[in-house]
Amino acid sequence: MSVTEEIVKEAVGLDFTQQRELLMFVKYLKTKKQGDDNADFKKFSLESAMRGMEDEPDFYDETPVVRK
Repeated sequence: MSVTEEIVKEAVGLDFTQQRELLMFVKYLKTKKQGDDNADFKKFSLESAMRGMEDEPDFYDETPVVRK
Protein backbone atom coordinates (compact mmCIF):
# COMPACT_ATOMS: atom_id res chain seq x y z
CA MET A 1 0.00 0.00 0.00
CA SER A 2 1.40 3.42 -0.93
CA VAL A 3 1.76 6.26 1.54
CA THR A 4 -0.99 8.17 -0.27
CA GLU A 5 -3.35 5.20 0.07
CA GLU A 6 -2.54 4.89 3.77
CA ILE A 7 -3.25 8.59 4.30
CA VAL A 8 -6.60 8.31 2.52
CA LYS A 9 -7.49 5.17 4.51
CA GLU A 10 -6.73 6.93 7.79
CA ALA A 11 -8.51 10.15 6.74
CA VAL A 12 -11.72 8.28 5.89
CA GLY A 13 -11.91 7.07 9.48
CA LEU A 14 -11.83 10.61 10.90
CA ASP A 15 -14.84 12.75 11.66
CA PHE A 16 -15.46 15.94 9.68
CA THR A 17 -13.67 18.21 12.14
CA GLN A 18 -10.59 16.00 12.18
CA GLN A 19 -10.60 15.79 8.38
CA ARG A 20 -10.65 19.61 8.18
CA GLU A 21 -7.75 19.72 10.65
CA LEU A 22 -5.86 17.18 8.55
CA LEU A 23 -6.49 19.24 5.43
CA MET A 24 -5.23 22.39 7.15
CA PHE A 25 -2.11 20.49 8.25
CA VAL A 26 -1.45 19.27 4.69
CA LYS A 27 -1.78 22.85 3.43
CA TYR A 28 0.58 24.01 6.18
CA LEU A 29 3.16 21.41 5.10
CA LYS A 30 2.92 22.62 1.49
CA THR A 31 3.36 26.25 2.59
CA LYS A 32 6.28 25.30 4.82
CA LYS A 33 7.98 23.53 1.91
CA GLN A 34 7.40 26.55 -0.31
CA GLY A 35 8.86 28.77 2.40
CA ASP A 36 11.95 26.56 2.57
CA ASP A 37 12.34 26.84 -1.20
CA ASN A 38 11.98 30.63 -0.98
CA ALA A 39 14.62 30.78 1.76
CA ASP A 40 17.02 28.78 -0.40
CA PHE A 41 16.38 31.12 -3.33
CA LYS A 42 16.89 34.23 -1.17
CA LYS A 43 20.21 32.86 0.08
CA PHE A 44 21.30 32.04 -3.47
CA SER A 45 20.20 35.48 -4.67
CA LEU A 46 22.13 37.28 -1.93
CA GLU A 47 25.22 35.16 -2.53
CA SER A 48 25.02 35.96 -6.25
CA ALA A 49 24.63 39.69 -5.61
CA MET A 50 27.58 39.73 -3.21
CA ARG A 51 29.87 37.63 -5.42
CA GLY A 52 33.10 39.45 -6.17
CA MET A 53 32.64 42.01 -3.40
CA GLU A 54 35.09 40.22 -1.10
CA ASP A 55 37.91 42.32 -2.61
CA GLU A 56 36.08 45.64 -2.21
CA PRO A 57 37.51 48.11 0.32
CA ASP A 58 35.84 48.03 3.72
CA PHE A 59 34.37 51.49 4.25
CA TYR A 60 32.36 50.60 7.31
CA ASP A 61 33.03 49.22 10.76
CA GLU A 62 30.91 48.62 13.85
CA THR A 63 31.84 51.88 15.56
CA PRO A 64 28.65 53.67 16.68
CA VAL A 65 27.82 56.93 15.00
CA VAL A 66 27.61 59.75 17.55
CA ARG A 67 25.82 62.99 16.68
CA LYS A 68 27.02 66.19 18.26
